[in-house]
Amino acid sequence: MGERFTSRHLGLAGDSAAHVRRVLGLGEGQRIMEKALPAPLRAGPPELPPPLSEAAAIERLAELAGLNTPGRPMIGLGYYRTITPSVLRRGIMENPSWYTAYTPYQPEISQGRLEALFVFQTMISELTGLPVANASLLDEATAAAEAMLLCHRVARGGRSRFALDVDVFPQVRAVLETRAEPLGIELVDFDPEAPDASALEGAAGLYIQYQGASGRLAGLGPAAEMAHGAGALLAVGADPLMLALVQSPGAAGADVAVGSTQRFGVPMGFGGPHAAYMAVRQQLVRQLPGRLVGLSRDAQGDPALRLALVTREQHIRRDKATSNVCTAQVLLAVMAAMYGVWHGPDGLRRIATGVNAAAEGLRKALDGIGHKTAAGPSVEVRPGPMFDTLAVRVPGRAEAVVEAANGLGLKLWLHDADTVYLSTDEATTTQDLVDVVNSFRAGCGLESAGGGDGEPDAVLAVLKEDRQIGAGLDAANFGSLGGCCPTPSACVDAGGAGLSPAETQQTNTVGAPGGLLPDRLPGGCCPTPSACVDAGGAGLSPAETQQADTVGAPGGLLSDRLPGQGPGLLHVDAYRLETLAQLDDLDLDTELEEAVTVVEWGMGMAEQLSQDRLEIQLDRARGAGGGEVRRATVRGVGERWRGVALP
Repeated sequence: MGERFTSRHLGLAGDSAAHVRRVLGLGEGQRIMEKALPAPLRAGPPELPPPLSEAAAIERLAELAGLNTPGRPMIGLGYYRTITPSVLRRGIMENPSWYTAYTPYQPEISQGRLEALFVFQTMISELTGLPVANASLLDEATAAAEAMLLCHRVARGGRSRFALDVDVFPQVRAVLETRAEPLGIELVDFDPEAPDASALEGAAGLYIQYQGASGRLAGLGPAAEMAHGAGALLAVGADPLMLALVQSPGAAGADVAVGSTQRFGVPMGFGGPHAAYMAVRQQLVRQLPGRLVGLSRDAQGDPALRLALVTREQHIRRDKATSNVCTAQVLLAVMAAMYGVWHGPDGLRRIATGVNAAAEGLRKALDGIGHKTAAGPSVEVRPGPMFDTLAVRVPGRAEAVVEAANGLGLKLWLHDADTVYLSTDEATTTQDLVDVVNSFRAGCGLESAGGGDGEPDAVLAVLKEDRQIGAGLDAANFGSLGGCCPTPSACVDAGGAGLSPAETQQTNTVGAPGGLLPDRLPGGCCPTPSACVDAGGAGLSPAETQQADTVGAPGGLLSDRLPGQGPGLLHVDAYRLETLAQLDDLDLDTELEEAVTVVEWGMGMAEQLSQDRLEIQLDRARGAGGGEVRRATVRGVGERWRGVALP
């Protein structure tokens, strides 16, 4: 029999439970639950299946994950397949010295972790062309919301509008709408291709998606000039891989840049969240949310890394804070930083050029398969400069194209009845491109592609060319991270002969503990990983560490998959559907529509925003004639416990 999970988790029992009841003034152990939970949920425990041992539970999770058939996602919209170098997977993702990183409350004892985040900041600063970057945020959508709030804080004269690119990613728009409503910020649409100055009247800022959801890649200069002329800041949501080739936001006049570093070696993980970034011009540094790692000198005059500007965080400034110390993605930021270190500037340019070449080849191939109709071409690709995303018009046939792609194992984005979006990435193969072309042929009632082994000649021809990105865009501002590494101690094999890249790949089959990274954190934090599992951070419990074994399993969290959309749902969401089926079998006879309990967990400014938004939603629920609504507020890490407040 394996060890049971119940023995691996902390909880109240015996004298501890009695003490809590006395402190809270409760005579019976159930009273707090009676206050917090609606009656239908207190009717008695359901007949659950028998418990599993830890090993059996992990095996079951792997079985459920194996039900997923993720296929090959090419939806873009900020989510891309990526190739994680094996040295990063083994040396960081599977190394407890790194994967336990959470919140460094005593960061000075985790110099190696801070050094890796310092590398992340340096890389982002170079790519964006802005002088100051933070040490990661939660994901791109919430980073965009932070950019909106920054503009709102800086604005003078009661500006209450925020202009938003019409081609913004849908998840970014959704989060901005959620965050803007309780603050009374009005979102107005702005089209960079047909700019309307009236949209910027009274606006605190303008947000441009660089590149847009449709693949549009407009220059930022005119938008920056127009925004600044109207007294607004320019915030840009920029793809970091694309920035290895095109003009940086900073060079174009942007004030703020945000984005996701997911495609820097971090698998999609069923939609994230992934490490986001934010960079700002120097004048905005004190408004920058999140962690900021700075380089100082210790008493002996040696370099010493530290968390800087902590007075912005919620454990000091409470509701006036601009930052939440728990909103970073430390592990994934480290992976993204070391992906940049591993490939270097030339490697990133090479990857970006290959991604663009695949998209250009696909554009040529798709442009050649349509036929003219009275209303125009049956297959029409959006013209103009682009990096990796195509918007393809197939009037009335978009759903048929997506269904045909699903049949070939491809996931494309059904934008509307007439338009399909798709993106290339680092992992795109020639066969992927061939299957895309054949999907459009099948969806439009055309014959499959011929030539050679069924590979469209246009695709092959372009892939053989040394393509560069669309004309008129400047070179990237990414070159000062020269050589192998930004700092010797951040090197994957600093100070030794090491292994060649080919040998590194071959060692994937070894399976021995350890890896190419030395048995210490960069910067000499600790001599052995076991001595530094929880250096300065909350870390993971042993049970959570065991559960992390399922992360890299086939079909598991590291699979290149996203929640399904349209006809592809059943292929990628089997885990969730199986879980819901099991809950159905329990026959939980609870009339949940009659009573709702909401439990909040929030801190600092984020808490106030979530509470304001919650009040709006609760008012709507009450106004719609819903049942009893109960509310519980829980204060979290770094703040004093306020208990549970119920109406």
